[in-house]
Amino acid sequence: MKKTNIFLMILFTIITLSLYNQIWCWKRIADLNKLIDKKISFIFKILLIINIISIILILISNENISKLFLIIDVYLFILIIFRIKNAIREYCIEKDIDIYFSKWLTVIFSIFYLQFKINTIKNFEAAINDSI
Repeated sequence: MKKTNIFLMILFTIITLSLYNQIWCWKRIADLNKLIDKKISFIFKILLIINIISIILILISNENISKLFLIIDVYLFILIIFRIKNAIREYCIEKDIDIYFSKWLTVIFSIFYLQFKINTIKNFEAAINDSI
């Protein structure tokens, strides 16, 4: 996991029509699987691929079908985000870092909130390393 500028994340999300969110999730799953004992299942990467397909279909389909794909997209993305949040929490527990995660902020701000938490964790780890 690395620190990332949240403003740039928002910009990339807008430019890529939210496909950046799935790329961010894919990278964080890979990063977290290297750091925690309880790995994030491969099924979540498959869900990400389905999520990307649903975004593309939303962009190219008619209005009625795009509503269905939007519901699928939101549901899958929330599942993925919460699994990543739980993996970050597991990392914090393993490293004895006490950080609170809000369920509501996770839903509302998704990857931006989780990246904020990752940045907070990295700042905490850097402060500990500096004091040693």
